[in-house]
Parts: sequence; C-alpha cells; structure tokens
Amino acid sequence: MGNLKIESRIGPRSSDTHVLHIHSLGIPSPLQQYVPGIRLEFREFRIKQAPIENEWGIRAATDRPAFARHALTTYRLVWGGARIAPVQVLVDEAKLREDALKAQVLSFEKDNCALKEQKKFLLQNAKDWQEKHVRLSEEIKVYHKTQTELENALVRKENEIEVLSRCIAELKKAVHRLEPCNNEELGNDKNGDLLKLHLKQTMDVLRIKATLSVIEDERNRWFKNFMAEQKKVMHDQMNMKNEKTHLENQYKNLQQRLEITTELYHQKENILHQTLSEVDGRALQAEEELNLLRQKVKDMQAEMQQNERSLKAEIAVQEKKANENWLKARASEQTLIEEKRECANLRQNAWTTSERFPIHGSSTSRHTRVLTQLSQTLRLSIPAPALPLGTLPPPGTMVPPAHGPAPPTPPQPRGGQDMPHAPPEQQRALHDTPPPSGTQS
Repeated sequence: MGNLKIESRIGPRSSDTHVLHIHSLGIPSPLQQYVPGIRLEFREFRIKQAPIENEWGIRAATDRPAFARHALTTYRLVWGGARIAPVQVLVDEAKLREDALKAQVLSFEKDNCALKEQKKFLLQNAKDWQEKHVRLSEEIKVYHKTQTELENALVRKENEIEVLSRCIAELKKAVHRLEPCNNEELGNDKNGDLLKLHLKQTMDVLRIKATLSVIEDERNRWFKNFMAEQKKVMHDQMNMKNEKTHLENQYKNLQQRLEITTELYHQKENILHQTLSEVDGRALQAEEELNLLRQKVKDMQAEMQQNERSLKAEIAVQEKKANENWLKARASEQTLIEEKRECANLRQNAWTTSERFPIHGSSTSRHTRVLTQLSQTLRLSIPAPALPLGTLPPPGTMVPPAHGPAPPTPPQPRGGQDMPHAPPEQQRALHDTPPPSGTQS
C-alpha cells in the first residue's frame, strides 16, 4: 500500500525556509480525495505565513538568538500539527464509519434473530398442520372403511330382501292354488289339519311381510344415513383436500421466503464482513501512516534539536568574537586617543617652533605639507574604532555587521590621561583644527 510521504528540507541559501512536499504515491482511492484539500490548505497556510516570515526575517537581523528560539517553537507547533492533523481526521472518520457499521451489524443481528424466531414459529405451525393432516387422513381412511362396511351390509340386506321376495311370491302362488280347494274341505273334518296349516302359513306370510316392511324401513333409514354420511365424508374430504393444498402452498411459500431470507442474510453478512475487513485495512493503513509520520516528526525534532545546539554554539562563538572585537576596538580607541594627543602636542610644538623661528615661505609651506602627510599617514595606519550601538558609521567606512546584542560597556578608567569618547566627526575636527596662535610652550 502507498504511504503518505511528507518531506521537509532546508534550502542551501535560506536556513529559515521549510518546504513541505506531499507525494501521493500509490495512495488508495479513499485517501486520494484528501490530498488536493491538504495541498490547498498548505498553500493557504504558506500565503498567510509569508508576512510572519518577513517579520521573522526582520527580527533575525536584530535579535538572532531570540528569533532562533521563537522559530524553533513555532516550527514544532505549526508543522507538527499540520502533519498529524490530516491523518488524525482520517482516523476519526474511520472510527465513525466503524461505529456506524457496528450499529448496522447489530440491527442486522436483531433482524436475523427476529427472522429465526419467525422461522421457528412457521416450522412449528407447519408441523402442527402436518399432524392435523395426518389425523384427518386417518379419519378419512376410517370413513372409507365405514363406507365399505355399510355398502357390504346394504348388499347383504338387498340379497335377503330378494330371497324374502321370492319366498313371498311362492307363498302367494301356493295360496292361490289352495283357494279352490278351501270350500270343499270345509265340511270335512279330515281336512281340518290342512286348514290349520293354511292359516299357519298365512300367519307366517303376514309375519314375514311385517318383518320385510320393517327391514325395508330400516334399509331406507340406513341408506339415508349412509348417503348423508357419504355426502358429509365427501364434503370433509374436499375440505381436507383444499386445506391440504392451501397448507402445502403456504408451506412452499414459507419455505421459499425462508430460503430467500437466508440467502439475503448470507449476502448481507458477506457484504458486512467485506466492509469490516476494508475498514480494518484502512484503519491499519492509517495507523501505519500515523506511526510513520510520528517517527518522521521525532526525527525532525531530533534534527531541530541538533540544529538548535549548533546554532547556540555558533551564537556563543559569535558573541565571544563580538566581545573580543569590542575589546580590540576599545584598545584601538585608547591608542588613537594617545596618538591624537601626541600629534596635537607635536603640532603645537611645531607651531610654537615656527613662531619662534620664522622660516621663509617655501620652507614653511614645505614644512606644513610634511606635517599634513604625517597626520594622514597616522590616520590611515590606525584602525577605525568600533561604533557603539545606535550610531551610524561615517561615509566611506566599512563596518562588519554585528551578530547579536553588544556586550555592556566596560567602565571608563579613572585619571586625567583618558579623554571622553567623542563621535568620529568631533575627533576629525579636533585632529584637523590647529592650536591657537597665542599659545606658549
């Protein structure tokens, strides 16, 4: 994976300019959208920082140690925060997305539990309906068995009725055959038995007819009951078939819904696992980048501390050199004062001698020219004194720049041999002014 590389380098000509380069080398697509914003913020920060850098440049010319300390503190605060801020924003966004995904996972888990409960309830209902279907199937079998038994009993009754009908027909024929003989046999005592037999047969026929009528009534009643039961059984059978088809369709629909719900659950679970893996990868990547940036910040802090130590050492050396130069300047100033005094004494002696011993014009001008050349030679041979802080050098002189604040002025030596410190213009006027003509040696 690509890393967000932040480089800081110091230019060869300016030690106070720091350039921040952001290279998006192989950054994943979710992080590439933040790179232009970071670059734009960095440009705006550089535009806002330009006046402050100019002010720091002015301060650097006057107070370099304080400026160096202030620059180091500001650099640590600004650049450390500017480097860590984008990565911290990405880490916070990743945490927010992770929390949202966790909440979504919890909601999906709740939905999954509800669907599982619904699945158990539907399976229990399907099991109950299946048991009811088995029970109704057994009842239908019992009804079919009862129907077959009733049909068999009806067939037996019909056979019995047919046999009885034949018997009754035969009896009727016998009665018709015996009726012509009844009148002749009435008077005979011998035929009494035949009459009794005939009466008995008639009674039997009547009893059989009564029994037959009872059986027919019972048959009709059983047939009606059978037809009612058959209709009821057929109606129940149709209802059971319809209910069975309805339950089968409902079971199939519930099974399809269960399969679809299970498939959707697996798909959502896979999507959530992929999303969580991507979020974990992004979080790990952001953490690695954050660790890399922290390591770079630590390296830069170590480098800045090393630069600070070197700058402090250089400042101490410059202060020491400035102190030595100041001491040399004071010694040169004292030497210059003594030389000026000696030159003034010599000039006064020369004027006194010239007044005592007048010389011709050519000799006087030559003597004056020699004195002027001597004074110029002395002026050029003596180095110019160091100027105090807050004064401007005379035109035509080169004064090296002072590094850091000047040390405090040492106390003036007491005695009548030293003259007070005067500006170069007054010293030059004193050097060039001839003594009064009325002085005596």
